[in-house]
Amino acid sequence: MMMMMVMMMTMMMLMMMLLLLLLLLLMMMMMMMMMLMMKKKKKKKKKMRMHILRPPHG
Repeated sequence: MMMMMVMMMTMMMLMMMLLLLLLLLLMMMMMMMMMLMMKKKKKKKKKMRMHILRPPHG
């Protein structure tokens, strides 16, 4: 009986670990996507600002 209980506990722990790993991977992917989107947006904004600032100085 004890062996069966230990096996069940180990299986549960493994399943939980797998789920946690999957969640972490998903979170990392989401963060990467957000970073890429932010970088793209920031680049566009910077370019626009530069164009606006250049004429008055010139």
